[in-house]
Amino acid sequence: MNWEIIKESYAELILKSGIKIREGQCIQIQAEPYHWPFVHILEKKAYELGAKYVYCKIDHPMSTVNMSRYQKAEYRGSVPSFLKPMIESLIEDEWSFLYFDGKADPELGKQINQEAMVKTQQAMMKTVKPMVAARMDGRCTWTIGALPTPKWAQMILGGRADEENLKALWKILTPILRLDRDDPAQAWQAHAKTLKARCQSLNNLSLSYLHFVGPQTDLKVHLAPRSRWTGGQIETAMGRSFIPNVPTEEVFTSPDFRKTEGKVKVTRPVTVLGDQVVGAWFEFKQGKVIDHGADEGKELLDRFFEIDEKARFLGEVALVDASSPIFQSGLIFHSILLDENAACHIALGRAIDLAIDNHQELKTEDEKKAAGFNQSLQHIDFMIGSEEISVTGYSLDGKPKQIIESGQFTI
Repeated sequence: MNWEIIKESYAELILKSGIKIREGQCIQIQAEPYHWPFVHILEKKAYELGAKYVYCKIDHPMSTVNMSRYQKAEYRGSVPSFLKPMIESLIEDEWSFLYFDGKADPELGKQINQEAMVKTQQAMMKTVKPMVAARMDGRCTWTIGALPTPKWAQMILGGRADEENLKALWKILTPILRLDRDDPAQAWQAHAKTLKARCQSLNNLSLSYLHFVGPQTDLKVHLAPRSRWTGGQIETAMGRSFIPNVPTEEVFTSPDFRKTEGKVKVTRPVTVLGDQVVGAWFEFKQGKVIDHGADEGKELLDRFFEIDEKARFLGEVALVDASSPIFQSGLIFHSILLDENAACHIALGRAIDLAIDNHQELKTEDEKKAAGFNQSLQHIDFMIGSEEISVTGYSLDGKPKQIIESGQFTI
């Protein structure tokens, strides 16, 4: 394969099918320094396609490590004053955002002093909350993509962190990203229609709740009257559309955060606050996580809940079956972007406005909360699906409908 052609094709796909770039669009690209060659390909194509301005933002995890270890205690929790007006300007001008998963050093997060970062994370999340809201309701569109690195390839495939492993990971991702098709953009449009049809089937069921059953899992996730299934290509109230994740295999909705009941086992590692949690489990009562644990990284979950108590409640539930090409690869990617599209998942934290029927009618956070939708500062997905998981939906009149049986969709 010609990897330079693959990268060019991926850049074009992200711009044309991901954020659906339009003439005069302002775009922010956020990536680690390792990915700068690809960022420049993306930047060039964006201008060729009519972008008004492209801002390339460095994302360097070492900066978080340095802050957590060396910042004086009296300065913790401080946030630069320029961020607030900058965020307001980005929202007003309806910028689109491109983010990339693929860390140059996936283990770097282990060096973060988590205790030292709690106040800063709380302050930062409060500052960027308007931007989170703008993304969740579609005013600012976004797409998250995946870019391999040697150390990430080593983490997934074993062996050495070298060029050979890097190319091997690109080779695995190419069909997952549908870059092996004659027309990748057309392939994604066809896939988006499949996901849209699945959403329509679920919306037609008028579900009251979902019941997940499997090893160490017996969980009931209740939906709100305004919960609406969406996925693939997202349609906004402003008449724009975009694909938030490339790749994507999920259909999802925002559940009623007050009513989740039961226990659930997380089936894949999850990155929380820069480091990995493995073998997590949660117990819910009246919507709230009342107990939790993990084989590795429980302290990260403790810090996560310490930042915002509302993160103990759900903001999303998503369905993915074993036909997903990501699941079919047989790999754990140690990436929420990829792993969430290999398995059913729940998200602790903020609800997604785009998965709320006529969300624009709910003008305030209090109105959204009263309708059953979590308004947390945070949002992290936890994978709970596998070939052993079954999902039954119950309609408002109590009738059951099998949705996933032994990991496969039945609708």
